[in-house]
Amino acid sequence: MTHRIPNDLAWTLSDNDDGTSVLYLARLPRGPISVLRGTAALIWLATTEGPRETVADRVADEAGVEVDGIRDEVGDFVDQLVAEGLLGPRSAT
Repeated sequence: MTHRIPNDLAWTLSDNDDGTSVLYLARLPRGPISVLRGTAALIWLATTEGPRETVADRVADEAGVEVDGIRDEVGDFVDQLVAEGLLGPRSAT
């Protein structure tokens, strides 16, 4: 199961000069604008691109860290993104 991007969420990804990613998200029309940097942006993107069950694995691979050290934190952060409306509920696809 994957999470979906809410229909009223606008987002754009930008790279800083130092190579880190910055993700800007806003629920339209009411906002506010949320900014996710670095690993937070990576987690949001990974969550929208595949099954939740593999998000921590993909983030660990991209970040070059051991998955067991981040699995719980990644899951908690995804739950927070859903609670804040920056990710939609899980879908069957």
